Formats: sequence, C-alpha cells, structure tokens
Amino acid sequence: MTEGRSTGIPTIQNVLVNNGSPRANVVTDEERTFFRITIPCHEAAGNIIADIAHKDGSLKVSKRGSLKTALQSAPETALQIIKEIRNNPNITLSEIAEKIGVSRRWIATNIKHLQDTGVVKRIGPNKGGHWEIIA
Repeated sequence: MTEGRSTGIPTIQNVLVNNGSPRANVVTDEERTFFRITIPCHEAAGNIIADIAHKDGSLKVSKRGSLKTALQSAPETALQIIKEIRNNPNITLSEIAEKIGVSRRWIATNIKHLQDTGVVKRIGPNKGGHWEIIA
C-alpha cells in the first residue's frame, strides 16, 4: 500500500480507520534503525484461505450456506445492506453507504461478497437497474 505510492504509515492508518479496521501497530527502536508494522485483518476479510480456494474452484459453497457465509464475514454490514435493499431495491451503493454511515468503497466490497456468495444479485445496469435478494 505504501511502497508503491511512497505515502507512508499515516496513509496506512487512515485507510484502516476509513474501512472500519483496527489501527496498525508500529514498533521501532529509538534510533529508528528498523520498524515492524502489524496490520490486522478486518473481520470482513473472513477466511482468506477459503476465499482463495473458492475462487480457484477447489472449495464449493452451497446456496443454502451462502447467506450464513456472507453474514459470518461482516455480519452487521451485511444485514444492514440486505435491510436497505429490501426497503428500496433501486438504492445505490452511495445511498447505502450514507444510510449506514460507512464509505462507499466498504459497501462495494461487502456487496461484491454478497454477490459472490449468491445472496444478492444486480438486475440491469448500474443506472436504472435494481437489486434482488436471492438467499
């Protein structure tokens, strides 16, 4: 995140805070001859190994278990997104983000996960389409 853009540790901390993650833990010595940074995974990251296995086809997820899987990775956000879609199937990601009080990017990440696990589906184009709850 910082190597490629040369933006530094404050950028890491800001990105983590903006997506709802805990702050990174940075350790160094007095002379600053080294630093070690521990970046905690957000709960929405879920089981990364299982996610990778699912993408390459080595792990199959049943339709029945898809809502449970989605809810386990980011339960509050997933439930709030589903509630907003039920209230208004034409709602946009920006509107969901505003109602829930998180970033649009965080909503996009969670919507993608809900789509990948077969919980929600987008019908039609981004402008003029609507959401459908499948599971």
